[in-house]
Amino acid sequence: MATFDAFALAGAVARETKRISIWIGPLSFSVRDPVSLALGVTSVSLLGIRPAHLALGSSTARVVRDWHGRKWGGNVPLAEETIRWLRPLLAGERSPGGFRLRAVFPGSQVGLAAFGPEMLGVANRLADRLVLNLLTPAQVADFRARTGLPITIWVPAALDPGEAAREQVLRELKVYLAAPAYAAMFRRAGLFEPETIAPAVSAMGSLRQVRERIAEYHSAGATTVALVPVTAEDPGGERLLEALGTA
Repeated sequence: MATFDAFALAGAVARETKRISIWIGPLSFSVRDPVSLALGVTSVSLLGIRPAHLALGSSTARVVRDWHGRKWGGNVPLAEETIRWLRPLLAGERSPGGFRLRAVFPGSQVGLAAFGPEMLGVANRLADRLVLNLLTPAQVADFRARTGLPITIWVPAALDPGEAAREQVLRELKVYLAAPAYAAMFRRAGLFEPETIAPAVSAMGSLRQVRERIAEYHSAGATTVALVPVTAEDPGGERLLEALGTA
């Protein structure tokens, strides 16, 4: 959010490895317009010589209004408008205003982060994937009952975390608690403090415990469990990812 631009970083990754499918985002549709989003994801696709995919989300008032100086609100119709503009652009067609990409790489998918019923409705109508973040397995199961889309859930993960790793997770959860939508989501799960939220929405502990929590999310209906390594004691998440890759 405050280092590399998402598309620049994804472009560098796409050139370095052909082994992985790249999803960029969720990026705020209140900050980037459809043309800039289409240019970005198509650039990554062309650099990687394979389709890159784009996830969109509302973000928060602090990011959109305070950091970027953009209007906050009207997220549901704006999400729908953005995806409806993106589809023809990514297919090499002209936008309603006449813009067309000179080069396209077909196959890019669009995911949407959704918590509330209205945004979920937009995802069900227009998106290729539902993106969730910091939910319990039970909450993922609830979304699975309300959508037929593939589901990606983002989960903080740490192998044998110590005090520094746990403190990093708590600090980040406090930021999310300041966002009304996240705070309401935690309350619906009966979670009110970072100390109780952390173990409920993460995969932290021994290798067995991490793997069991990943399996729990899959059993709840998640198609993809996207691990967000806690890096305070494990730079780059290398130890965690190596252990999971060899277990």
